Amino acid sequence: MPPSKAPIQEGPADRRQLLLTIKNKYGALSRASKTIADFILAHYDEAIYLNIRQIAAHCQVSEATVTNFVKAIGLRSFQEFKICMARGAQEEPEENVIYGQILLNDPTDLLCKKVFHSNIDSLNNTLHILDPGLVEDTAQRIIKARRVDFYGQSASAIVARLVVNRLQRIGIRAMVFDDPHMQISSAALLEEGDIAIGVSNSGRSREVVAALASARESGAYTIAITRADGSPVAAAADRTLLIATNDLEFVEDASSPLAMIALLDALYVCVAAKTKKRTLKNLTKIRQTLHPEKS
Repeated sequence: MPPSKAPIQEGPADRRQLLLTIKNKYGALSRASKTIADFILAHYDEAIYLNIRQIAAHCQVSEATVTNFVKAIGLRSFQEFKICMARGAQEEPEENVIYGQILLNDPTDLLCKKVFHSNIDSLNNTLHILDPGLVEDTAQRIIKARRVDFYGQSASAIVARLVVNRLQRIGIRAMVFDDPHMQISSAALLEEGDIAIGVSNSGRSREVVAALASARESGAYTIAITRADGSPVAAAADRTLLIATNDLEFVEDASSPLAMIALLDALYVCVAAKTKKRTLKNLTKIRQTLHPEKS
């Protein structure tokens, strides 16, 4: 019997989820909606007290555009948007304000604190927006799939290799492809019941988009892992698992690989837990083969 369809993820439920959702969906918003998003992100403490007419006036857009923005981020009405803004507004930890962005003239001790805090914050935020129902559904599909192919470029491919190595050890036929021609070749040979997972931090990798589109056309179930909801990579997939990252001034974002690793690690553990008997058997067999003296 085919895996049940995963439940549709609901919109943000509190302030933290709201801000993360706006950032994740920003690239897919219309120009007018981006103006509203910029205002909300920059003036949240003010916007929380404004009505729909006042927000529209501040952003020089119509009230209908504000309503469209609210719906674009997964909420049903402006009233729900206001409730979401207010919920948890007083619960933000002080550290979110203390450390700020990384600057090249920061002293070493502050640089270290900022880097660690940024990575921890990215992991916590990713957990906060994680859809357990989608992780559950993806794990079930991986278990039943004939093959599971991962596509990524650069650092995303390295992250994919980590989880592929672990999946292979528990008996899942998984592979990772970072060469664009091999990605297309893999995708073309997939069938219904197979899974293709595209990993892209930015969500704009043309190679990953092409591979996912080809895999989907072949009948495979496709999943995107990215920070950018509504991006080309997300649009090319059936479903999207989102990560949350921090924008750091002057510094290449190092938190996204960690968030991806944590998300994929959770997916791997979910697969392992659902195939406990087979997993333990395979891991024991590998351990005995690699270290016969300890058997």
